[in-house]
Amino acid sequence: MAPLARDKNEASNEGARMRISADHAWFDDGALIEAEEQLIIRGVGGELIRAERAHQFSFVPDPQIFIEVAYPFLLSIGSSAVWDAIKKVFGRRRTPSGGDKKALTAVNISIVDGDCSLNAVVTTNDEAVAQRAVESLDQALTSFFQNSPISAPEGNRKSVTVWEDASHKWTPPA
Repeated sequence: MAPLARDKNEASNEGARMRISADHAWFDDGALIEAEEQLIIRGVGGELIRAERAHQFSFVPDPQIFIEVAYPFLLSIGSSAVWDAIKKVFGRRRTPSGGDKKALTAVNISIVDGDCSLNAVVTTNDEAVAQRAVESLDQALTSFFQNSPISAPEGNRKSVTVWEDASHKWTPPA
């Protein structure tokens, strides 16, 4: 991840509870700034958000949006606030030179609580599908953070869930 052009000379925002980034080939800094502004409008303090560029080292990278959010913070702001930020980025997608206009956008949401994390992935070009997935994220979070016992010896759990739009459900965390 790299800072946005406006933030290159600024100190790093290490106290952020939510990071939002997107592949710079597909999404410009303005898209990330709009997402950040949308969260601020919703009452999230600017010091709690960090917007960054993502760079994939590929000739033609995949269109990807990345969200990392602390679980307690997500509970306080709600998944609808996260969706509002994603929507701002999703809607500003551009196809880079050599890119495929039909390439699916992967929205990667990493929810972290201490040593545990759940990575939720939805891959689509349909904004309505992404919205359904994000707004249904609570079902996967409850299953992972509250209902399943910690099985790793150190309590360190990392898992992935994928949105299945046909069934309107997140796959069981694996």
